[in-house]
Amino acid sequence: MVVVASLPDADFLVGLVAGDANLYHHGLTHSIGFCALATPVAALILDRCWALGFWKWTAVNGILLTSHLVLDALTADTRAPFGQPLLWPFWGGYLQAPTTVFLDVRRLGARTEFFSSLWSTHNLKAVAWEILLLGPLVALLGVRRKSRNAT
Repeated sequence: MVVVASLPDADFLVGLVAGDANLYHHGLTHSIGFCALATPVAALILDRCWALGFWKWTAVNGILLTSHLVLDALTADTRAPFGQPLLWPFWGGYLQAPTTVFLDVRRLGARTEFFSSLWSTHNLKAVAWEILLLGPLVALLGVRRKSRNAT
């Protein structure tokens, strides 16, 4: 599920091959068009590994991919173009939430510096802030699921 939720960030891999990890970030992989294509493909692959059913996997994948876009829209964006092409292929403009909740993630684009730059003090603070905000929600969902399964 972590891999599926992270699929929009596959644009970093394409950028790394091109020499700048940031080159394509927040491009078409951060759109409802990409989510609409990736959701059923991932469902087909996952259902072959874990027979949950195509439609259940489709629902799970849709939630995971969409949540990535929503969380990114709520994250401070400090690189132009600002926002994401959320409505592609219907509209090519970039959208960003008017108020951000999460800190930006700072990273260098060069292949040799990209991964090491992710471990900055600023980025560790950003991760801590996300855990502080989202941790209680995840815990609540886990407790709810556990109590539902017990009955």
